[in-house]
Amino acid sequence: MARALRIDVPGGFYHAMARGLERRRIFPSEAARRHWLGLLAELPERFAVRLHAWVMMENHYHLQIETPEANLSRAMQWLNVSYASWFNRKHRRAGPLFQGRFRAELTDTEIWVAEVNRYIHLNPVRTVSMGLDKRGQAEARAGARAVVPEKEIVRERLRILREYPWSSCRAYLGLEKAPSWLTVERMRAELGGKGPVEQIGRYRSALEESLREGREDDPWERALGGAILGGKKFVEKMKGLLGKPAREVPGSRVLDQRWSFEDWRETMEGIRGECWDEMAVRYGDPARDLVLLAARSHGGLALKELGSKVDLDYGTVANALHRIRQRIERDRPTRRQWKQLLKCYNQKT
Repeated sequence: MARALRIDVPGGFYHAMARGLERRRIFPSEAARRHWLGLLAELPERFAVRLHAWVMMENHYHLQIETPEANLSRAMQWLNVSYASWFNRKHRRAGPLFQGRFRAELTDTEIWVAEVNRYIHLNPVRTVSMGLDKRGQAEARAGARAVVPEKEIVRERLRILREYPWSSCRAYLGLEKAPSWLTVERMRAELGGKGPVEQIGRYRSALEESLREGREDDPWERALGGAILGGKKFVEKMKGLLGKPAREVPGSRVLDQRWSFEDWRETMEGIRGECWDEMAVRYGDPARDLVLLAARSHGGLALKELGSKVDLDYGTVANALHRIRQRIERDRPTRRQWKQLLKCYNQKT
């Protein structure tokens, strides 16, 4: 089996994650958490990287990390090996602590970084009890669970995030001062605002919206080959940065499989034999939303970019995706069109 595609590029923006072997606890005590956090604080100076977000759970962690130099692998290897060595000495054990290599997806800085940042900070409430675990979100998308949670649930989710100490979320919400090794300005600015106070307010509102929606997409499911999160233009750019023929880069064949929104739109026109401008505005016609879903699930487009393609805002696109998923489940003609769309994609890739 070929190794997973891994691209180290100068100026790369990554969502990185490592999990304990067999999902075992890797942070069993406050001492363990503080030791790992001390190592994390060394990364920016030691490897000249920028840390934009982090969260520590019991058996895994997530980072949003920028690499001015092409050295993500070196930085992550040092972090994991250093912590595993300390952990094994502390607990008088031997053998691997982490489950294989760390995971990392190279992120399109124009469209995905803000969503990844919020996804990382939402981890403490992505649990069964809060209804935001993978099963709970799948049920919400399928209509088996209420889409809009009760106000008490939203308040409890927000309380957990505000009080959770092992995350950079509190710094983003202005509840504590960001340490010198954490860069918060870039992600706050993604949502606009003239100064820190307004930017913090907008970030808080965006986070609360995600908590109310209760169906935040998993960026790992959107990543091409588990390694690149972005649209077709971004993928083409990354292919150019590989610096060697694609066949020589393990796993890089997947770089040729990402379609743009325009590819999906033209395919739908071919299936239906109609002009996009007519289908997209016809009341009750699922064509527009099927293309949005395809571009989201197989094209890697973020909600913001999808909205720009059809002149809709972020929230309206999210609701449209939710409705079309439900319609595919219950409506046979819509399900047939969806299968035709994916069949064309599979034949051409």
